Formats: sequence, C-alpha cells, structure tokens
Amino acid sequence: MVKGYELPKNFLQEIDDLIGLINKNLSGEMDGATLKSYRVPFGIYEQRTPDTFMVRIRCTGGIITPSQFLEIAKISQKFGEGKIHITTRQEVQLHDIKLKDIPFILKELYGFGLSTRGGGGNTIRNVVVSVNSGIDKNEVFDIVPYAVSLVTKFLEENDSFGLPRKLKFAFVNSTDDLESAILADLGFVAKIKDNKKGFKVFISGGMGAKYATGKLLFDFIDDTELYNVAKTVKNIFNQFGDRKNRHKSRLRFLFDKLGEKEFFSVFDKEYQKIKIEQNYILPITPIENKQQKFALIKEENNTKEYSLWQSSFVFQQKQQDLYSILLPIKLGDIKASDVIKLSDFLDNFGENTIRFTKEQNIQIRNIHKEYLANFYNFLTKTFEAYSIPLSDTLVSCTGADTCKLGIGLSKNLSSEILKLINQELSHIPYNKKPKINISGCPNCCGKHWVGDLGFYGFVAKKGENIYLAYNIVCGFTIKCDNLIFSTKIGEIGAKKLPLLLNEFFNDYLKVFANYESFYEYFNMTGKELLIKLLNEKYKTIPFFEEDKTFYCDWGSDEIFSLIGKGSGECSAGLFDFIEKDIKIIEKIKLDIENESNEEKINSYLHQIIFTALRMILLTKGIETNDKQVVFNAFTKNFINTGIIDKSYQDLIYNAEKLVNLNNNKQKTFALVTDIITHYKSIS
Repeated sequence: MVKGYELPKNFLQEIDDLIGLINKNLSGEMDGATLKSYRVPFGIYEQRTPDTFMVRIRCTGGIITPSQFLEIAKISQKFGEGKIHITTRQEVQLHDIKLKDIPFILKELYGFGLSTRGGGGNTIRNVVVSVNSGIDKNEVFDIVPYAVSLVTKFLEENDSFGLPRKLKFAFVNSTDDLESAILADLGFVAKIKDNKKGFKVFISGGMGAKYATGKLLFDFIDDTELYNVAKTVKNIFNQFGDRKNRHKSRLRFLFDKLGEKEFFSVFDKEYQKIKIEQNYILPITPIENKQQKFALIKEENNTKEYSLWQSSFVFQQKQQDLYSILLPIKLGDIKASDVIKLSDFLDNFGENTIRFTKEQNIQIRNIHKEYLANFYNFLTKTFEAYSIPLSDTLVSCTGADTCKLGIGLSKNLSSEILKLINQELSHIPYNKKPKINISGCPNCCGKHWVGDLGFYGFVAKKGENIYLAYNIVCGFTIKCDNLIFSTKIGEIGAKKLPLLLNEFFNDYLKVFANYESFYEYFNMTGKELLIKLLNEKYKTIPFFEEDKTFYCDWGSDEIFSLIGKGSGECSAGLFDFIEKDIKIIEKIKLDIENESNEEKINSYLHQIIFTALRMILLTKGIETNDKQVVFNAFTKNFINTGIIDKSYQDLIYNAEKLVNLNNNKQKTFALVTDIITHYKSIS
C-alpha cells in the first residue's frame, strides 16, 4: 500500500489526550482559549462562523489512496459541508465541522492511516513534493520515498510540534520545480554526484508578506545525510527562534538576525553534534509506479473533445504505456459525492493513483493508454465537477469566507474571474494558459508572488470610505538558482478586476498562437497593454454616493468593513491601510511644525491624536470613525492594559473633550510616536 507516512505507536494516545481536552471544553471544564493551544497543532482551526471548525489532514507530497480519499469524503458528508478543499501545500481540509464530532473524526482518520497532527500551529507542516516525482522522464530520481521517510521520523519526535513558529519543507525532483525548494524553510533538490544520490539544499526561504529566497546551505549532501541536516535545522530553530514576536519568528528572520556567517556557524556546530550523537540514516523504500489492475473493458472515443482533453491534460510517464492525467478542480473545492465516484472508479487501477497538486488540482497517475478513453468517458458522464476551465491554472486562498482572520472574499472574486474568462480561454493549450494566483491579503496563502499574474488584497480608501482593492504583480521567473519575484505594476478596486482581465485576455486570445507561452506574450506586449488598460480605463474610483455596490466585496451585499477582521498573523491585509495612516500622521506633524496660527495648530493636534488612535485600533479588529467609540476603545485596549503608558491618560481625556492642546504639542508627538512604535513591534 502506498502511504504518505507511517503513524507512530504513541499517536493513538495523543489523540485520546486531545479528545479528553475537547470533552472538558464541551462540558464547561476548560475554556476555549486553553483548548485552542492544543487543537491548533492538530490542524483544527475555528472558522469565521462561530462554533464551526476546519480540520486539515496531512498528505505528504499530496499522496492519498482511493480508499483513504473515499473515507474522507464520507466524513465530509456526515459531519461537514459535503465537500473537500485541496490546499496549495498538497493536503486536504474539511470545513463546517462541529467540535463535538472531532473526536470521532480523529479516530476514523487514524483507522485508515491518516492524521491531522502538524496540520497547523508551530509545527513541521505538510511536506511539499514535486507532483511528477516517480513518473517524470526528466527527473533526477524519485524523491517521494525520502520525503515519506523523513515525515514518518519527525512524526515520532515530540519536538516537531512545539517550535517557535511553523517550519515548511519541500522536496523537488529536478531544477524544473526549483521554486518550491527555494521558497521553503528547508528545500531539497535531487542531485547525483559521482554516481551517488543526494541533494542540493536551500535554507530560510519563505513567501509570506515579507518574502525571502532560500540561501544555499549545501551544494551537495549524500542522501544518507538527509535526516541529519533536517534535524539540525529543527534543533537550531528550537534553540534560537524568537518565541515572543510571532511576526518575526520564522526561520528567515532568525537567519537575518544572526547574519549569514553566524547562522552557518551555529548550523555547522549543531550539525557536527548530530552526526556524532545520532547520525541516523533514513530507511528508504522505493515506490513502484505501475498499473496494478486490469479490470475494465476498453472503451473508445473519437470525438474532437476527447482529442482536446488528451492534448491539454494527459501526459506520458517514463513508465512504458502509462499516463498521468491532470484533473482540474475549481478553486480546490470538490464535492464529496464526486470524490466517492472518483475513488470507486480508480479502484480499478490500484492504490498508487492519486496526488494533490500545489495548484489545488488532482493528478491521476499510472493509467494505461488503453484506458484513457475510459477515464474521459467517466469524467464526462459521471463526474459532476468535470469541465475544461481555466481553473487548472488559477490558485486562490480561502479568504474571508471561512478564514477567521481573512480580509477579502478572494474565492468569490476568483469565481467571478472564471465566469468572465473561461469561455475565451478554455480551449487554449495548457502550456499557454496564464497562471493566476490570488490572495485576499498580503500573507501570500494564494502564492501571488509566483504567478504569471498575481493579485493580493489590501484596504484602500476614497474620502471617508474604505473598499477592498488588489495590488497587481507580475514578472516572476527563475534564472539558474535565483528566483526573480514579481513586481507591482499597479492596483485596482476589487469590483473592477474581473473586467480588466476580461478585456486583457480577449487580446491574448487573438494572438496566443504567435507565442510559445503566456510568459513570452506578457513580456513582449502584454505587460504594456495591461498597464495601459489599467491606467486609462480602470483606475477611477467612484465616490460612495455614486456607487455603493463598489464598496461591497464580491458575493456580499454588505458594505466592506474591517470589523471583526485582522488580529494575529493574518492581519497583513490591514498593514497597507495602517501604513497610509502613518503617512497622513507624518504629514500632519509637518503641518504643525510649519504652522503659526494657534487655532490651526490646535486643530491639527486633535486630528493627529484621533488618526493615531483610530489607526492602532485596527490591530484589535476595531474599525470606526465614531470619536467617542475611538477614545473609549483606545483607553480600554491600550491605556488600561498598559500597552501604552498611562501617563497619556490626561492627554487622551483632553483630546476627547476638545480641550485646547497647544501646550501639549510635545506630549502629543510622544504619544503618536509610542503608538507607531508599538505597531511596528507587532507588524
């Protein structure tokens, strides 16, 4: 049986321990905040809707068997929303789960060899692997067995689940997939030297709001050194990682803090220690890629649609007569009923047939050429989700729809984009389709920095009203071992983005045959056209009174607001908005310094205090222009808690009561400086 990992013997006890804590919470013996610290490392997150949870299931390199996929679908039907979400880290999520049902779900998953452990929190997260590993004609060697063995070993070690912050590992089978390795905390690239298998190793990469490319740690390590290197990284992160400021606690921040020379010195010292004290060599069990069953009667299909499907989604493996198939899944969401049908059908071809891709799609592998028509006929006649959409190259984060800390409804925006452009681009060959990546905020869960076209949300303002907008980034490429990240070319209101893309892709449709790829088209003529369209037709923002619908997010009738959004790590969507307020504050300070009229100075002082207070309240999820609410909330959340010194209490009171502040100019400046300093310490 193909497995993404082996579960350690103590896992059942850990599950029982968590179940005991859940039951204590349900009976009122434990508060929710305490339970959170235990459930999150098990990949259990509360959703935006109160008392509903997301459960994230580990799938190393996207590996899952048809029988496992079938059981997950049944769980979703019985306890969740009846669909499964595929993530950009090749794992799956169940949504709308009630806390009372989680104990049963954890036991069920364990029963068929799956776990949620490490699905969230400060843990070693799901390990990403090149989806074509084991079947790619151009790969160096199959890296899946190495990833599986490392994950199995780390699941046994308790220190994998109490890190300063999350650690993300990646394995790639050739330089064609280099991006994943260079953007990981620890990335392994398959390499052969002197007829020995091994890896080129990169460290401290990352793709969050503050992204970084990985640094070369080793040009080559023997494959027997894999565990020693990974264990060393885990150890030094545990020892030296920042556990106080979670916004500066990823491995790349530790690298920057120590500096390259000191970081590598610390690494080498621990590495030598590990080799002396442990020197563990991972057991490697090869995974066979072959068709294991021949239970079907061969079918035929001579239609043009079948030929188009073959040219777009069917790929020859290095194994003779075997093929892989890309199954596009719209925004990574697949109905449980479709999963059941798919799993039943794939039972005809054995257990090693499914991989989840980083683009939130499904790869089917090890299908004999004689049965390709069978598979196509199954899709078109039985599989409800089947289509030939652009969604095979469109990636979106889950957004504020379910993400408790999200900003924009990015999946709704993505659906709108698909509606407008699927008809135009559905028949363009797969290798010429643009890769579109959308994140509802700057945190990069939708990987916007590495798409042909990337979009990430931020909060913009017109007059006194805020609205959701998206930055437009493009230009990502890889040269040798260096990633060139996308750069920003503009910004656009969320409601105008699909219209811009629709017009832009209409042009591409006319000329795509003249180019080898969308990347070539974009660099030669497309970028200039996109910027021109943006500036000439789509940059104007209506006032709220002119078009209130513009100030609603996609799929919502409510006016866009930050209320209830933005605490914790995923508050990156607020940062752009706050930074703009800081610029306003700096301008007011200059106005005060250059003003001689005392009445105007007093007005400026009141304005700068109110702006600073309102700005910092956004970090607490409070968004309002009501002056009384602002002053009361600031006092409650920042003065009374001691975050901002209580010596400012009288100044705050006088500002609220509109007392003349001309004699308190320096104290006002000091208050504003302390507020900005606090913001920068948490951003």
